[in-house]
Amino acid sequence: MAGRTRSHSEERWALLPGTVVRCNGTRPNGSRCKREAEDGAVVCDQHGGAAPQVRRRAAERLIMTADQAAQSLVRMMEDTEVSFGVRAKIAQDLLDRAGLIATQVHQIIPTTEDPVMRFFEGIFSDPNNWEENPPHVAVEERVIDRPGDAEPVEAEIVEPQGESATDTPPRIAELIKAGAFERKPGQ
Repeated sequence: MAGRTRSHSEERWALLPGTVVRCNGTRPNGSRCKREAEDGAVVCDQHGGAAPQVRRRAAERLIMTADQAAQSLVRMMEDTEVSFGVRAKIAQDLLDRAGLIATQVHQIIPTTEDPVMRFFEGIFSDPNNWEENPPHVAVEERVIDRPGDAEPVEAEIVEPQGESATDTPPRIAELIKAGAFERKPGQ
């Protein structure tokens, strides 16, 4: 992986599995580089792992191990000790890699009839779907007060005293009273 900066101490390198490859390059003080090598390569990007020829050769090495990896997967898939779910995933992965992916077909068929209307026609065309008694209305009728039905209520509009009832800041209220917002642009 280009740009990877995975570096480990000597103690940590002793604990890492053999699958993690250490860079074969040397540091300016003569000691061995502590970084991980690029995938498929033997050096890190600082010691030439980013060079095109090194990347090309690393890709070739990775491709060469694909057959071994596939054989390992087949052995795991055939092993009855491995859980069925894992074996099914391995089989699916192998089929996908072989290009035998399950086909997905989406058919778009133009229709001249409305599918919603077809649904309702299907429901109402079968007499078994009909009820003997119509259902009761679950929503009550809305009652509208008519002008002559209620007593008139006396009310008056009272101007607020003290603070303004609006949320308008005092400075804006002063500008409104002064008519600052009634002017036309350019005046």
